[in-house]
Amino acid sequence: MELSGKRILVTGITGTLGLRVAKRLLPEALEVRGLIRQTERFTEFESLGITPAIGDLTDQTSLRQAMEQIDWVVHCAARGLDVRILRPGAICAEQDSHWGDRQVRRMQEADCVTWVHPDDLVNWVHADNIAEMVFLVLTRGKPGDVFHAVDTNIPETDFRMRLVEASGKPYQIPDRVAERPTYATDKIKTLGYEPVRSFDETIERLLQLFSLQPNAK
Repeated sequence: MELSGKRILVTGITGTLGLRVAKRLLPEALEVRGLIRQTERFTEFESLGITPAIGDLTDQTSLRQAMEQIDWVVHCAARGLDVRILRPGAICAEQDSHWGDRQVRRMQEADCVTWVHPDDLVNWVHADNIAEMVFLVLTRGKPGDVFHAVDTNIPETDFRMRLVEASGKPYQIPDRVAERPTYATDKIKTLGYEPVRSFDETIERLLQLFSLQPNAK
């Protein structure tokens, strides 16, 4: 991404990191705006070439004003927001899902399946389960909580390789290194999380799609 011609707002400009980030962006960006709470420090930041914008992360009106004509925001502030983070894996569903029905359709339309590596590991989660996790994080989580939104780290031999077999299409191992990231799945369970939809149930429904949807080729 090009910085040239961009207006960038940096939060936490009065902190250790925010000021350094703003200074680093100054030579390239059209404007670097810094969100500050003390008007008495305007001159200090203006002398550095930073456009000071009075505001607070908890004040929506001041944030809207600070964001006028801004292209990007670099968030370096360490306080003021109740942030709870979910890091989802491969979100699967039987409808409108890259990891679900669209895989079935792609295989049906392909002359040869070339994108599935049998040694890959997929950080699988059902879309309905993500919705349940979001509810639990909002109602039972705490500010600053970070969770992996993953139901299981499933081998491709148990997942998409089964779809390849059901497709009846020729198969070729892709010329790349296997991807095997593994994510812990236990922290979200401390909020009382239980999957709404299981992997076994979902894969069976995806396999059924091959007989329900006409083969494209």
